[in-house]
Amino acid sequence: MKRMSGWIALLLCLALFAACGGPAQSGEQGKGMPEAEAEVSASDLPPEQANAPEDDEFSDPALAYETYLYYLQDQRERILGYNWQKGFGYDEEYEEFGYRPGTVNVAFADVWGSPTPELLYLCAEEPLEGFPPYMAELHVLAYDADALIELYSFNELDAQAGGGMVYRIFTVPKQSGLWLYTHWFSEVNDEEYRHLVEDGNALTVAEDFTHTQHYDYETDLWSLTCTIDGEEVTEEEYQAALPAKAFQARGLLLRNLDYDEYGMNLPTVYPTNGAGMTVDEAIDYLRALLGQDVRENAADFFGQVPDMVFASGAGGWSTDLQFQADGSVELSFHDSDMGDTGEGYEHGTVYVCSCVLHLGELERLDDYRWTARVVERNMDGPEAGEEWIRDDVRYIQSEPYGLEEADRVYFYLPGTPTTELPKEFLRWIAMPRAWNMDEIPQLLPCWGLYSVNDQTGFSGE
Repeated sequence: MKRMSGWIALLLCLALFAACGGPAQSGEQGKGMPEAEAEVSASDLPPEQANAPEDDEFSDPALAYETYLYYLQDQRERILGYNWQKGFGYDEEYEEFGYRPGTVNVAFADVWGSPTPELLYLCAEEPLEGFPPYMAELHVLAYDADALIELYSFNELDAQAGGGMVYRIFTVPKQSGLWLYTHWFSEVNDEEYRHLVEDGNALTVAEDFTHTQHYDYETDLWSLTCTIDGEEVTEEEYQAALPAKAFQARGLLLRNLDYDEYGMNLPTVYPTNGAGMTVDEAIDYLRALLGQDVRENAADFFGQVPDMVFASGAGGWSTDLQFQADGSVELSFHDSDMGDTGEGYEHGTVYVCSCVLHLGELERLDDYRWTARVVERNMDGPEAGEEWIRDDVRYIQSEPYGLEEADRVYFYLPGTPTTELPKEFLRWIAMPRAWNMDEIPQLLPCWGLYSVNDQTGFSGE
């Protein structure tokens, strides 16, 4: 048992995506279950959200929501690191069949025999130094007293190598625990079902079913071996012992795309993404349960934006922005050239600009990106190009460098995936932070602002 103490007390009292299902007719025979249809339509599936029974042990469910929220935020980079699911991340053609874009690898479900839903998530393994991750891990967490407990983990759920792997994670109605289906593709096609049930403070394998096909190059033949709990059985006995496909479909939590589903022969048996969601959808869902409007309320947005700077990381110039709660932005630009001297300005030349930009109505694009237009610009001081001398320094009025042509601007919040950001923005903020373009962090570690017309990037802590 692994405890992650230090987290806030936990109670999540929605049996989100709980498996349910009614009687069905004909099809594969499940173990101890009536026959069920092999094909299930989306309308047969349970609602994505349902109210769970009350849990009298805890009096403040908000603490549970916060615990899950903080934990997912902490693990977000690793969860996003698992991004090679077949069909979900890259193939836009699948969207018309209901596949949501983005890596769908978080789910909530009651798999521990309690009314409190557990948290399931997939993430990239910790990679070897100098190598990208190529394995995906499954983690199942539950609450006990004042800590998160890892009920179960499996570190070879999917692979970005060789023939790859297919998985399905599901529950079966009126049956406790969790089912895990995995299938490796190679010279050995190794299919396995594990039925995980509660055992103290963990989920352990109560039933194990294997279906292994091995290819013999000398004979050009496949051999087949089936086992149940380590005992060899016939293929008919193996199939009869498994939950029917209809039950697997109704209780489906997470899955990736089978190899034989590639192309246009898409499945009708299993839902496309199960009951899962992306990590950002899960974070947004938990925030909604908590009633949080942090970074979601446009009226409070500008009060949270820190000062930002546009600079190259070298030289004596920068453009600084200060944001006011009313949506106005105070801009200050300076560029010092101490070598540009003359009579009366022996101490050099400084280009300056001071102005106030007024931003229009904000639009929230997602949990990490907002946009607005510059609707007014009020210059402070002489016209651009005018000069004056003060204290042996020549000053030249300039344009607001970095935002001269600003119209549409985008705000990027910390945690934004950098793969979704404009290259021009990343190039500008990389310079003062001494990042190489091939070493850009996966998640933006700071606030950012991008001007589309100027193709410039500002950043702040």
